[in-house]
Amino acid sequence: TGADHRRTFRGLRGCRVFTAATGRGPAPGVTGRKGLRHAGSSAVRYPWRNQRGRTACLRRGRRNPVRAESQPVDLGHRGQLILEDVQGGKFCRLLGRAHLYEGLSVQDVVFPVRAIALWGVRTFILTNAAGGIGRGLLPGDLMLITDHLNLLGENPLVGTVGDELGDQFPDMSVSYSSELMETAELCASELGVGLKRGVYAAVKGPSYETPAEIRMLSSLGADAVGMSTVPEVIALRQMNRGILGISLITNWAAGLHDGELRHEDVLRVAGRSAQMLARLGIKVIERHLLSGAPGSG
Repeated sequence: TGADHRRTFRGLRGCRVFTAATGRGPAPGVTGRKGLRHAGSSAVRYPWRNQRGRTACLRRGRRNPVRAESQPVDLGHRGQLILEDVQGGKFCRLLGRAHLYEGLSVQDVVFPVRAIALWGVRTFILTNAAGGIGRGLLPGDLMLITDHLNLLGENPLVGTVGDELGDQFPDMSVSYSSELMETAELCASELGVGLKRGVYAAVKGPSYETPAEIRMLSSLGADAVGMSTVPEVIALRQMNRGILGISLITNWAAGLHDGELRHEDVLRVAGRSAQMLARLGIKVIERHLLSGAPGSG
């Protein structure tokens, strides 16, 4: 509603950090359901999806010149925009995201992060659950995304020529902030949390990949594969926002381990590791993002 939109915009004033915690597969969102929690924080929640799975309060307006279609979305993703205070600083987190495999347009997929960026948020932490391809990546591991492969067949910048969102041809050579990655590694070391690095490949889904497809992705340099994140990264790079990407490895990719890939196994691993990811995210926010350091490196 209009009142929801106005309250959300007022709450986001001065907000410096955005986190999107999401999942992988047809019923993702385990890390999103856990979220980034902090014992001393206060939270205000706004729905951005209603009970029918349609966008509820993030709408296009004079302050928000981005387009969102009202179409069904995956109800496995909670649609909540949460505003929180941590050590005197303000940040927001979005539980759940839209996916291309739901039949949505790429503009619908990136609409929430574009809207929040236009509200003034400069730094984004994007998380996902992914299948491990690279050697040394095991279920339960956390992987810093150093680069990505866009194999979705979609790009949110198509048709944005002359758009106020930014340059239609942004430089993607450094899509993920090296400064934020260094901060994340330092925080992980202090927490005793293992944090590896790798390249994330985005495919449309919703079916899991075949062994042949995994061999192809490996030959292309992918260390992990999932069904999200890359559209948001491209849209945010156009808007010159700082990005930290972290994948939670929930399973070995197809053909790399004996046995059938079952979604319930993915959810179980994600559930066990969600708190580890949450602790790391909060530590990064406290160390870097609320310290006044620039977030768009």
